[in-house]
Amino acid sequence: MKKKLVAESIAPIIIVDCTLSPVQQRNLEEILNCKVIDRTALILEIFGARANTHAGRLQVELASLTFQRSRLVRSWTHLERQRGGSGFLGGPGERQIELDRRMLLERVLKIKEELREVERTRDIQRSNRSRTETPTIALVGYTNAGKIYYSIH
Repeated sequence: MKKKLVAESIAPIIIVDCTLSPVQQRNLEEILNCKVIDRTALILEIFGARANTHAGRLQVELASLTFQRSRLVRSWTHLERQRGGSGFLGGPGERQIELDRRMLLERVLKIKEELREVERTRDIQRSNRSRTETPTIALVGYTNAGKIYYSIH
């Protein structure tokens, strides 16, 4: 019944309101012949689309990579070993999935370092602001309450 409804619809994607394991997601995609994402993937998509700052984009990418790491097995149906070694040392090499995991880990480490740098920069800016003689104020209020009028006068 539900498969028939999905087949008749023109929806390119199905969003499931729960957490799916990689195997469940793959099985649903095979049965329904369309992309299936769970709640976590949807949240990451929304945060990714709305991240405006450099730090925000880095944080979303870090969360996304962490989420993808558990789902790498799904993306590879052929796990052949790549040729390893140099010259006459043609060892078994590493599987494609191992290569992907290593590259993913390297990217995660790079993002974490960039986030540490952003935090250091923010700390410096915060300390510089606290040293200035100019007071910092905030003007809050409802929409159309006249905040602009009071800030100009």
